[in-house]
Amino acid sequence: MIPFRILATAAACTIAYSIAAAPRAFADEKPLIDFGAAGVESRIAPNSKDGSAFKIVDGPTGKALEVTLSPAAHGSPGVVLKSDGTPWDLTKYGEIDAVVTNTSTEPLSLFIRIDNPGDWHGSPWNMDRLGIPPGKTGTIKVVFGYSWGNVGYALDPSKVVQMLLFSNKPKADLTFRIDKVFATGTPGEKPAGHIEKLRPLPGTIIDFTTPFPAARVDSPLATTNVTPIGATVTFAAPTPGKNAGVSFKAPEASLWDLSMGNQAEFTVTNPGTQPVHAFCRVDNAYASNTKNSVVGDVTVAPGATKVVVIPFDTGTVWNPDDKAALPTFACDRVTGFTVVSDATGVGQTITLRKVVLSVSPAPPVPAWLGQRPPVTGSWTKTFEDNFDGATLNPKLWVVPEKPGASIWDSGSVNVAANAYVENGMMKIKVEKPAVPPKYDDPKLNERKYVSSVVTTFDKFAQRYGYFEARMKLPTAMGMWPAFWLMPDRGKAAGEWWKRQDTKNGGMEYDIMEYLTRFGPYHYNIAMHWDGYAKLHKATGTEHIWFQPDKDGFITSGLLWEPGKVTYYVNGRLAGTWKNDRVGVTPEYIMFTMPIGGWGTNGYVEDAKLPDTFQIDYVRVWQRDDLQNLPAYDPAAPVPVPTPTPAPAAPAPPK
Repeated sequence: MIPFRILATAAACTIAYSIAAAPRAFADEKPLIDFGAAGVESRIAPNSKDGSAFKIVDGPTGKALEVTLSPAAHGSPGVVLKSDGTPWDLTKYGEIDAVVTNTSTEPLSLFIRIDNPGDWHGSPWNMDRLGIPPGKTGTIKVVFGYSWGNVGYALDPSKVVQMLLFSNKPKADLTFRIDKVFATGTPGEKPAGHIEKLRPLPGTIIDFTTPFPAARVDSPLATTNVTPIGATVTFAAPTPGKNAGVSFKAPEASLWDLSMGNQAEFTVTNPGTQPVHAFCRVDNAYASNTKNSVVGDVTVAPGATKVVVIPFDTGTVWNPDDKAALPTFACDRVTGFTVVSDATGVGQTITLRKVVLSVSPAPPVPAWLGQRPPVTGSWTKTFEDNFDGATLNPKLWVVPEKPGASIWDSGSVNVAANAYVENGMMKIKVEKPAVPPKYDDPKLNERKYVSSVVTTFDKFAQRYGYFEARMKLPTAMGMWPAFWLMPDRGKAAGEWWKRQDTKNGGMEYDIMEYLTRFGPYHYNIAMHWDGYAKLHKATGTEHIWFQPDKDGFITSGLLWEPGKVTYYVNGRLAGTWKNDRVGVTPEYIMFTMPIGGWGTNGYVEDAKLPDTFQIDYVRVWQRDDLQNLPAYDPAAPVPVPTPTPAPAAPAPPK
């Protein structure tokens, strides 16, 4: 969990993202700024203290604005174009366009941001980008209500106060010319070439008792006849690199987001006289082969019907050093459902009756969960809180002393009151008060959401061991709860940021990092090291599949040994990494719930707030042979003992 990132993928029940598309043309254009008008310079300002300069020049159709950029500490040099003191009222239009010429000898990556009133930290804006080759002219545009072509902040077109055009961390001097800026399009339009993400609840996705459009049937090397009883496929002979079969595609300009389930079920019948061996497949977007798909095979006897269950979780244990152990199937980008045969099926027939999104039964958890670490050995419990009291234990936990801006999002304020104990749980609540609080720091008043953060900073830190928490996750879109560890080198290391620096042996461990847009069945794990700037390094995966228990909770754990980390979910081995760079500094515990998170474009499902992140317990153990390490000295190398091999715990029942 690193500080606030530029967001890139939408999160909503129906989500869209952009693909390459031909430019659109609209008859109506409203110029927003005349670069030849007297005093126009007062409406133009640099976007940064350094790296930005501008001047009025002659353009191909009149006066234009030439902008010069240079590598800058600010990182995003450019210009701000302001309204004339009264917000632009663009309710008759659907987008803002800028015609820009790259007058440099280097490629230009240009961003455009359109703002409503308010602190930009609160994300009251929409944004997009365009790459423009040297000497070429392009039109960069933002459709109201979208960022990067995805559903984003619900911009009010009647209150547009400014726009920004800037580049991100240019590595060389660049110049570009803004020839004109105007509003155009129609209210409520969507980005050109966008693709809708259709997010069905568990249930039937395709039912062939209702008509299925022929345009959505792709039958390479097969004959397909769709009737009210099903889609009957007769397989031809395969050719090199292509099997005989049929794909049933999502509606035009759409993808299926199947994140509300964790498996697909194909119901197939063999109407022929010979057994049929076939493969059923759920396909990812942009997969050139089956690498990003999940597959199940089936042999169906003559006259028989079978249900082929295809879990989205392939059972792979994540390991960044093993390419075969890197899960790639993304259930939110499904292009279609495919049935194929091999050479044995030539001339044979199979009927696909329906495809269903479903949820598998929750598997039992092992007996050791919550009672001890997942490997045998001599262990001592070093930290435990079951939240049985009425308030958070101040000897264990730290909450904000005063309201403070979240550093992990751009719209929430962390306050002590939103972290509390209730019914045996620690809860972190995110809310959007109907009457926004008034804070002593006026900058906080632009932030409309309230959350909290709970840590053991200055209370508890440990090097190595097993860290585990049982949690119930929120459901409102736009939530970003996390259970994670950060370095604490102790007071002798100096200021807090030096104490928790991920350089020099430090490491951030994201044991459970969840975006509600993922759906209820998978989350992210990650490690970050060497700081968060130019030298930043990271590894991890968002394909950690889980199944909540009968009470809706999950249990996440990290086994941290010298030179090795192992992740567990509900007692199941989920990921492992063995590397000399695994952190060696003591770590403290953090529970946070910012809003947004990467890939949400600032979208928050306000109607479902308040929402809570609930923690049932937190427990930490230490292996006894690691208890007696010399005290951590930030000025000296940390001795790394040789790990004692320990046999794995018995596997959970299948």
